[in-house]
Amino acid sequence: ELGGKECVFQKSCTDEQLDLLADQEQLRRTYGAYEVAPPSSSVTSTILSILKFAASEPRSAHRIFADADKMAKKYKVPEKRLWYVKVRAFSESGQWPVLRNFADSRSKPPIGMKPF
Repeated sequence: ELGGKECVFQKSCTDEQLDLLADQEQLRRTYGAYEVAPPSSSVTSTILSILKFAASEPRSAHRIFADADKMAKKYKVPEKRLWYVKVRAFSESGQWPVLRNFADSRSKPPIGMKPF
């Protein structure tokens, strides 16, 4: 028999994945671009894509960064992982002033200064 307490974890994972797919589709519709959130990518990969996409849309960057932070909060991405993802995204997409501002945003970054 399926169901019951044994399947709670599987149901939770499935529901979260469906939410992620819906959120990815919403981002693609909002920004009119496939690359902002490729389908069936992980939460971390999606956040990385969103942040990199900001390089191609500088006038919308503030809103794009807010969407990335909102997604990280919704899916409970740990602060350290989010910092590493942001450093990677900003550096890989050449958003050097943004990376500098991000590095200066906290007196003691949770990942230390080495990644910068």
